[in-house]
Amino acid sequence: MMSGFAQDDWGVVRRFDAVFAKDAAEEGGAVSRSRGARCEIRSRRLRWRSGRERTIDGVRSVEQIDPAEAEQVAATLLRYLRATAGGHDVSYSERPQLLADGTDTFVYGFRIEGMEAGPPWAAPLVVRVFRRGEDAGRAEREASVQRFAADRGYRTPAVLAFEREGAGLGLPFAIMGRAPGVHLLKRFEQNPLRVLRLVRTMAEAHAALHRLPVEGCPVEADGPLVERRLAALAGWMEQHELSEPRGAYDWLVAHKGAVADEERRLCHNDFHPLNIIVGDDGGWVVIDWSRAEVGDRLHDVARTHVVMSLAQGGGRNLGERALLQISRFVAGRYLAAYGRLLPVDRHRLRYWQALLTFQSWVETAPMMEKGAEAVGARAGAASGYRRDIVAKIKIEFWRHAARFESGS
Repeated sequence: MMSGFAQDDWGVVRRFDAVFAKDAAEEGGAVSRSRGARCEIRSRRLRWRSGRERTIDGVRSVEQIDPAEAEQVAATLLRYLRATAGGHDVSYSERPQLLADGTDTFVYGFRIEGMEAGPPWAAPLVVRVFRRGEDAGRAEREASVQRFAADRGYRTPAVLAFEREGAGLGLPFAIMGRAPGVHLLKRFEQNPLRVLRLVRTMAEAHAALHRLPVEGCPVEADGPLVERRLAALAGWMEQHELSEPRGAYDWLVAHKGAVADEERRLCHNDFHPLNIIVGDDGGWVVIDWSRAEVGDRLHDVARTHVVMSLAQGGGRNLGERALLQISRFVAGRYLAAYGRLLPVDRHRLRYWQALLTFQSWVETAPMMEKGAEAVGARAGAASGYRRDIVAKIKIEFWRHAARFESGS
């Protein structure tokens, strides 16, 4: 199944991570089990406990709920919370309401009362429920990376509980604090005159992530990132019998040495306006760590730039449609703002821009030819795409390649 941007994202190339979905699932097993943790409440205190999750009496279920059904989620989640609270009378002060229906997860917001475990549980919460039990490795990986970042002072919601086996719900899920505010795109819509200020906020958040030390990160990096990316792209091309992009792929292989010497940092790999929450006071919080890995930070920067530069679709409202018209300008301002905070090697950046544009090319081509569902995407994933989108992405790839070779 393809994964990546949700259908209702900012008109971007919505399935941008299709090639790497399988890799991410497999890499979930690389998360150190010694770092696996779950939340327990004993003697009215919140404690973290290492090791594999145990069965919670009266909660374990052999059947999966339908994560799209809010009432099923509400009922089973409440039983889970009561069991982990050691018999305390837990109830909802705000029942779970669907906040986001993404490619990989359903996200519900809720509040509880009666759990005497400290302020985190009394605040607004979210539960992130994965669509498939097979995503357990990825879910654990995401929770571990998010905890790693939060423990080092990065602004991301605290993970309060995680269940790999999906106790009660039958699907992997995580409970975490709900970030106050709205996503960056909504802030753009609310006040278009603040676009440049918000773009600087985005760059500041990204640079702050790339300043974090990666020692002890639970996500293992097996070899250079470029080798992993090229291997995944080759597998995708073979799976979908894509021959036309072969020359472009060979170009990427021939020039991969440009990024072999990595500046390894924690890379979010899904850093775009919908994953940055901005409060009324201007403070930011970053969410959705499902694609995170250790690798060259300029890959992370290039990905954000390419996603915004290649924004597609009609937009859901007038504000989004207006932003789509200036998406390339916004992408350029983001890159300039980031470059004022951390150094950017333009030669290496050009290579990553070429590779990520190529990724978009080989993902979009079979989707446009066979339909979204034929390549594992949700129905309507390509809605709003221009008929000539593949040709335009191909031109964009060779433009990046030419700029790389010329050193411009």
